[in-house]
Amino acid sequence: MVDPYSPQAIWGRELRHYRRQAGQTQAELAARINFSESLISGAETGQLAASIPFAEACDRELETGGALLRMLDFKKAHRFPTGFAEYLEVEKETSMIRWYEGLCIPGLLQTPDYARELHRAGRPGDTEEEIESLVATRMERKTLLAEANGPTVWVLVDEPVLRRPVGSPKIMRDQIGHILESSEHPKISFQVIQG
Repeated sequence: MVDPYSPQAIWGRELRHYRRQAGQTQAELAARINFSESLISGAETGQLAASIPFAEACDRELETGGALLRMLDFKKAHRFPTGFAEYLEVEKETSMIRWYEGLCIPGLLQTPDYARELHRAGRPGDTEEEIESLVATRMERKTLLAEANGPTVWVLVDEPVLRRPVGSPKIMRDQIGHILESSEHPKISFQVIQG
């Protein structure tokens, strides 16, 4: 369920306000800005995040004076997905992290380039600045591994995780090398399920 007071939901209500003020239906706006009606519906209910190009197109069509784009600044204040900040607090205080992953290398063991490619693929509407902020945040998380009282980390991944290309061959080679180096740490165990 969407928090009606989340910045994303508030942004969506503003979009709905401007669209209705312009006397347009979701379908009409979609046709005029070349974005899907389902995106407009999802954005208005706060279920889907707006990208910069989407906000710019809505601003132009609805003649908002750039209000919707300016309102996207809330994204800069949120370095983590909703609910993830609470997880990070627990992560800092735990003595053991057990992590199974079937899709990609877990965040605590990612290189910056690998993380960057994952964010680009998963957040196509984000700017390079937003992507770099997410990568920096992910890399900051790794500092807990270097702390003397940091947690023991046990990671289990499916073999395809290591074979699935993310970015260039160099990015994958560096990522695999980083895993090998990390697994020499006395508090990190990395295991692969062969399938």
